[in-house]
Amino acid sequence: MSRSSPSTSLEDWLDYSTEVSNVFRCTVCGADGCHEEMVDEIFHLAGQYVLVDNMPAAVCNRCGDRTLSADTVERARVMVHGQTEPVKSIPLIVYELPQDGEKAITWPPTA
Repeated sequence: MSRSSPSTSLEDWLDYSTEVSNVFRCTVCGADGCHEEMVDEIFHLAGQYVLVDNMPAAVCNRCGDRTLSADTVERARVMVHGQTEPVKSIPLIVYELPQDGEKAITWPPTA
């Protein structure tokens, strides 16, 4: 595709992503076809987790994997590196899966 990803409005992104959906191939499941969706992403930067809300993404119609344009990622990078003040701060609950040799998690949980 010769057109580069848009850098202006959501409307431009949706026009672009419609073109992308016609040539989209999911890198996770190999499916053709995606739809546009506004998503939230958590980034781990310098030991902190940062949530960026309302990022336009191409979402695979089969598995739901999300693809962000290079422009969207760059805009988020600029924001979180001090160009924009956060709109709010929220607590974050973090879980860690056990590694080999640690107590295994059973499913479904037992009482």
